[in-house]
Parts: sequence; structure tokens; C-alpha cells
Amino acid sequence: MRKVALVFVLAVFVPSLVLAWLAVRSLRDQQFVLERQQSLLYQGVADAVAKDLVGYITERQREFGSQVEALLTGNKPLEAANSFDEQLRKGWPLAEVGFTVSLDGQCYSPSLFGGAEARKFRLDNEKFLCNRESVEVYWDSPKGAINLSQLDVKSSPPRSDESTRAATGGPMRTIP
Repeated sequence: MRKVALVFVLAVFVPSLVLAWLAVRSLRDQQFVLERQQSLLYQGVADAVAKDLVGYITERQREFGSQVEALLTGNKPLEAANSFDEQLRKGWPLAEVGFTVSLDGQCYSPSLFGGAEARKFRLDNEKFLCNRESVEVYWDSPKGAINLSQLDVKSSPPRSDESTRAATGGPMRTIP
């Protein structure tokens, strides 16, 4: 009886265990292949969506450029700058607020007496757009976030000008 049991175990049970082990291993390999194919499919879909978005944004930039050119035709630049917000919103439905700032830091549009949205935009952003407010800038690179103001400290001698210091005491970099 023991010999029959031993033959049964060696002839049937051990090969069954080996086959089960091979089946589980094959299933795991197939799962890896399936996950890889799925990730490639998702990557392809994401790339297609990104390509469509780039095309959409490029088209909107062209529309904006043509709207600005249309506003400048027949008008002097200063006249167009003063009414840029109203004219842009009237002619281009995607515009929420149009603003113009001269190189010397004068904000022409939107007017403080315009709509509520334009007034809020100007009050919130005028100091920054007209280069009267310092802003700390961080640049995200492949090596991680880089604080540009820390780079300025290393490359330039220390200054005693308190207007370039952050509330925390750190240096600030002004963005023109």
C-alpha cells in the first residue's frame, strides 16, 4: 500500500504541483504583459490628448494675435492700449480681461472704472504687472525645484536694500 501511495505521489501529485507552479508563473508573466500593454495604451491616449491640446492652444494664440492686429489697424497704439480690455472682450468671446502695460511700467488697460472683473484684475495684479512688487520665483527643473533668488545670492554681493527682502528675511528677485 505504501508503494502505491508513493507511486501515486511521484506520478500524479508532484507533476501536478510542478504544473500548478508553472501555471501561476505564466499567469504572473501574462499579467505583467497586460499591464505593460495597458500602460502603453494609456500613454498613447495621453499623448493624443496632449497633441490636441497643443493644437487647440496654438489656434487660440493665433486668434488672439489676429484680434490684437485687428485692434491695432486704423488705431494708434496708445489709443488701442487705452481701450484694449473693452475692445478685446467685445471681439473675442474667450477673453475675460485684456490688459496692456507699457515698457516703463504704466498700466493702460483695464480701466479701474470698467467692469467689476476688470477692476478686480487690475487691483490684484497692477503692482506685479507694473514692476512695483517683488515676487519670489521658483523654477522646476529635472533636478527638482530651484529657488532663483538663492542663486542670485550666490552670484551677487549682498545688498542692504530692504525692499528686495521677503517677509521671511530672504532675498527676492524682481520679474520685469
